[in-house]
Amino acid sequence: VVEKTIQNHLKENSNALVIGCGNSPMSHEMNEKYFNEVVSIDISPNVIQEMQEKYKDKKELKWILMDCSELDFPDKTFDYVFDKGTFDAISCGVEGDTIIDKSIKEIYRVLKPGGKFIVITYSPPSLRLTSMRKTKNDFFYHPPKMIGKFGNAHFFYILEKVVPKTE
Repeated sequence: VVEKTIQNHLKENSNALVIGCGNSPMSHEMNEKYFNEVVSIDISPNVIQEMQEKYKDKKELKWILMDCSELDFPDKTFDYVFDKGTFDAISCGVEGDTIIDKSIKEIYRVLKPGGKFIVITYSPPSLRLTSMRKTKNDFFYHPPKMIGKFGNAHFFYILEKVVPKTE
């Protein structure tokens, strides 16, 4: 269901960053079907160690201990950034809104012009879009999509980094 919902936005031969990867097979599956390289980050040293060991023979998959609000990558590094539930978890914690704001600014910074930030969440637009728009970055917001029924739905948000106009 996830793939079908975002498939039209994906292009092969590109790279991706997955924030808050956990021990999900999503990064591996994305690499198999779409991306040349997938970099996955998480704040859990145990998760990163587990995934590094599990996928040690897959050089195009990188697993790095990192906080999504302080990304250690150069500007304009990634074609895609994915969040599947990370902002949901952050929003439940202390200073959640502040951490999400910092994370969105960092994600914007590391996305290439025309790159896409794809968010898969349980949060409806009234909550998630409001918090994402507070950062005032130059994103184009594609119309959100909902899969499932309210109360048990996933929402998909695709934010595209606007290509600067050349004079």
